[in-house]
Amino acid sequence: MDRNRKIYQTYHLARYEDSCVNRYMQDFVREEPLLIRVEDRPYSVVMRTPGDEIAHAAGFCLSEGLLPVNWLRSKATDLFEQYLELLTEQANQYFDSVLEE
Repeated sequence: MDRNRKIYQTYHLARYEDSCVNRYMQDFVREEPLLIRVEDRPYSVVMRTPGDEIAHAAGFCLSEGLLPVNWLRSKATDLFEQYLELLTEQANQYFDSVLEE
């Protein structure tokens, strides 16, 4: 996983309001498709935020009944810590880019 990937994309937008066009820029979280394979066969394609692949795939497989709840209990602490670390990095990247503008 490339943690340096930009998860936000800036778009130029225009809003028509009261007979005026207001132009502005807005950041949106990027989404990309994620192919989930089970036993080397395609199972599903879901949309996800870049960088959240492990947590997303684990939650999806758990909800589909592909992983036993015991697996989640044994992995939950490690996954949660990794997820928090990743969210912190993503938030820092976003705020750094906003402050640079």
